[in-house]
Amino acid sequence: MWKGKKGALNWWLPVRMDEATRRSKGIAPPDADAWNRQMYKKWIFTELIYDTGPNTSNVLISKEWHIWMIDFSRAFRLYKNLRQAKNVSESRCER
Repeated sequence: MWKGKKGALNWWLPVRMDEATRRSKGIAPPDADAWNRQMYKKWIFTELIYDTGPNTSNVLISKEWHIWMIDFSRAFRLYKNLRQAKNVSESRCER
């Protein structure tokens, strides 16, 4: 609700491509270590919010190679266990 009216919020991101496109074209990130650190954070976040519908087209990549995760419509489930605990236990993400 905004000023008593229902609506939707859109936030447009200046993206270069999504992860599905990057993989299909075989494009390597310019800094593999920085990329991997971002992906570890993504995996942990996906586990913590119990996102049952993550896919590579929901990971957007900026021209600076920063990732943006979108579409959490299948997240925040009421389960008590992690879907893939190894994504958390084997992660190399800072606390």
